[in-house]
Amino acid sequence: ATSSAWESVSNEWRSGMDGIRSMILETLARRGVERFGREGERVDHRLHEVVQENDDLPGESGTIVRVLRAGYRRGDRIIRAAHVIAKK
Repeated sequence: ATSSAWESVSNEWRSGMDGIRSMILETLARRGVERFGREGERVDHRLHEVVQENDDLPGESGTIVRVLRAGYRRGDRIIRAAHVIAKK
């Protein structure tokens, strides 16, 4: 997180929150839950919910330019689609 609110808290607090986040992601991974949605990937409407599409963005047409919210899946089951901004 790079918001001004995140930057305004102490380094110790941020470090603690980052540690908790890492532990949660590791626990999910051990249980077969995978994060997806990365910049540069092709948009797959089964996996990605495009919340904005624009011609003026850098990159190839039909690719993810920015991930607003990562998606999660377990095997073939989509738990939550990734919210993305894509190049039109």
